[in-house]
Amino acid sequence: MQSATEKRLSILVLALVLLFHAFALSGELTATRLDHNDSLDHFSFVKRMVQAMEHGGNPLDWFTETPFGYPVIRDYQPFAHMLVALLYFALGRMAPLVSVFALVRYLAMVLLPLTFFVAARWMELPRVTALATAVLAPLVATASLYGIEYESYTWQGYGLFAQAVAVNLLLLSLGLAFRAIHRGRPMILAGLLLGLTFITQFLYGYIGALTIVLMALLPGRGVTRLTRIARTAAIGAVALIVSAFQLLTLALDSRVIAPTFLGESWKADSYGAAAVLKALFTGQVLDHGRVPVLSLLALAGIAAIAWRYWRTRRIAPAEALAMWGALLWTLVWFGRPAWGSALRVLGITPDFPLHRIVGAVQIFLVLLAGAGLAAICTAIAHRWNKAAAAAAALLLLAPAIIERAQYLNGSSQARIEYTAAIGAEQANLDAVLAAVKERGGYAYAGRPSWQAFRIGGWELYLYLIANGVPQISFSNHLTELPWSMITFFNDVEPAHYRLFHVRSAILPPLKSAPPAFLTPRLEAGRFHVYDAPGGGYFDVVDAVASVAADRHSFFDIDRRWIESPLVAGRAHLLLDFFGHAPASLPRMALGDPLPQNPHPEPPGEISGERRSGDIFEADFTASRAAYALFRMTWHQNWKATLDGRPAPTYMLSPGFIGVPVEAGTHRLAFRYRPDGWRVTLALGGLVLALLLVAAEQFLGLRFGSQKNGRDRGQQVTGPKG
Repeated sequence: MQSATEKRLSILVLALVLLFHAFALSGELTATRLDHNDSLDHFSFVKRMVQAMEHGGNPLDWFTETPFGYPVIRDYQPFAHMLVALLYFALGRMAPLVSVFALVRYLAMVLLPLTFFVAARWMELPRVTALATAVLAPLVATASLYGIEYESYTWQGYGLFAQAVAVNLLLLSLGLAFRAIHRGRPMILAGLLLGLTFITQFLYGYIGALTIVLMALLPGRGVTRLTRIARTAAIGAVALIVSAFQLLTLALDSRVIAPTFLGESWKADSYGAAAVLKALFTGQVLDHGRVPVLSLLALAGIAAIAWRYWRTRRIAPAEALAMWGALLWTLVWFGRPAWGSALRVLGITPDFPLHRIVGAVQIFLVLLAGAGLAAICTAIAHRWNKAAAAAAALLLLAPAIIERAQYLNGSSQARIEYTAAIGAEQANLDAVLAAVKERGGYAYAGRPSWQAFRIGGWELYLYLIANGVPQISFSNHLTELPWSMITFFNDVEPAHYRLFHVRSAILPPLKSAPPAFLTPRLEAGRFHVYDAPGGGYFDVVDAVASVAADRHSFFDIDRRWIESPLVAGRAHLLLDFFGHAPASLPRMALGDPLPQNPHPEPPGEISGERRSGDIFEADFTASRAAYALFRMTWHQNWKATLDGRPAPTYMLSPGFIGVPVEAGTHRLAFRYRPDGWRVTLALGGLVLALLLVAAEQFLGLRFGSQKNGRDRGQQVTGPKG
């Protein structure tokens, strides 16, 4: 048994790693409202969630004005955001919400070495190996592959807030599941953590589920495979109870969630075997841009495990899991170029973000690298002493430590420069924001390719997003179908401004006169604000034909439509997703030419519109049978009333909501009505899981227990350390 001195020493080293990590990441605490990545959207989710809770609304189902008005949090996993909201209320709402968000994000990054250590110990890896994984985890570096590296989370990176929380939950759930499968407890707690991982980031929940299945199938001593499978099923059942509300919603909404954009198919398909293997063997998965220290340590870990197996013909279950886990997830990461539709056997759908499987590969490579570093340090300690082993480890890891410190310093410096650039133009930016908000509607602030129209190196529209201005230049979370049409927005076509409710254009100084339909409103420094001919939330339009559509054919249908004269004539297509198109409409097939607009005159006009919270109303006159268009993404939870009576809704190009109307004067109202059952199912599942956890802990419940000593709790992994 290890001496108390060795345990205290390992705790001291772990504490030093955490303190150093916390200091190195301290710059991320100040990156809040001036973020420029996915953190902008994540914070907006938290803010709306808090607002819903403060006003007695549904925090798990509401629409947000991303382009254009889709209930993103309904389909996006909410647990990380709920953590921030609950902590905000637990602190008595004394701290600014944005500071609480920054703190949770910071802790999710800082605590990663600790969760690696705890998970490794729960997997019964030797203490020195667990400590080595804690040291190595924050040193992973890639060319922004969306894995567990800093680049995924920091200010200069992608701001993947939910993933930052999920990777910690994943590691803990894997550690507990390992103990549960081999010892019979704590299965319920393992299932609870796996379920929470699912509702934090679905991908990492899937990684956890398939890895736990792998645990059950691998050879193990002391517990039969049938028992391990039964315990795995119990873990999965609890995880399903906890995550059912989210999984069910995804299934219900799957027909109207936008697929992966054609220009980014690599996200769903991944890179193929050749590219993945090249990245692995050139060190790009763990050691981009530096000496491949971690990659070589992973090879050393594989060699150490193979050497012990060759000598003893035994392998510890946790080491076998690390080896097979790295292999499994590398094969999955090959993606569709390698496996095609065969991936469906693993439950992987066409929209599954296979490129992010790199996170699973990195987790198991870090475990192997930890085994390699532990083997090297143990050998040096036996040959000389522990001080020599520590010095050798520090010398070996110095290139990685220096490179990561330089990256974090660069991230902090970039944030400081961005903040300074905004400060230098703050008065002008304030004037722009005031003008745009007074005008209402959406703003257009250029395209991502406009390199010259930036603040501190970052696009102007990101500053608009951070300040709550609805805009159509860019969106991070692209769940809603109409967003793909933004790429075809023609900024010299007035009909497009009307279609997308763009009422302000923010442009740099132009070499030539702007289009005549843009009226100068404000000149603030280099920012020129123009009034644009955007309509309101409502319009009166014609539907000239219906076409059978789904989320995959949507793009091609709407691309043809938005590039046609029909847009200027306020003539739309009815996109028949559900086979409910009115029989009176002409029917066209996917490949048919677009119909001509038979009406030279518009079908009506809006006389007034109002908004009160989530209720939108309009008064209008229709000169003939037509459709009232509501410029929000179609969703079944948008409920319409026409002249006080419930009205059916249809999807009109480019994915907006349409209500059929007769000639005459009408009043139309829309309100988003969330599904209350989601909160009931979420709370019910969580309460049931917690009750089962309590029963397991206090009543000593054990599933599939055997009478041999190992199943009662003796170590099953082989050599201690």
